[in-house]
Amino acid sequence: MGGYSYTVLLRVLAYAGAAGLASQLVGMGGRVDGWIKEWNLGPPDARVLLLAVANLFQAAGPSAARDHFAFLGKYLATFQVTPLRDPAARHCPLAVSKRLSAESPRG
Repeated sequence: MGGYSYTVLLRVLAYAGAAGLASQLVGMGGRVDGWIKEWNLGPPDARVLLLAVANLFQAAGPSAARDHFAFLGKYLATFQVTPLRDPAARHCPLAVSKRLSAESPRG
């Protein structure tokens, strides 16, 4: 696993989101897949990282919505080999559905 790099990145992402600095880090999104491979992250750790990055893009505002949903999709993809008995796997599609319906234009 990525050891300190993984832990530090998660803390930086959390801090950036809480401090309103998310837009300063959105450029790092393209490197996440490489880090997952380089650090040999297993599905549970990859999920944590992917969800943290998705949350960062959400905090960055509407201009980052496409990336937010892309990382939510990557997060969901990690559950393909996980039975839906896992509470997180059952909750995530509902959360994505609610988010999509909340952002859809009202006519």
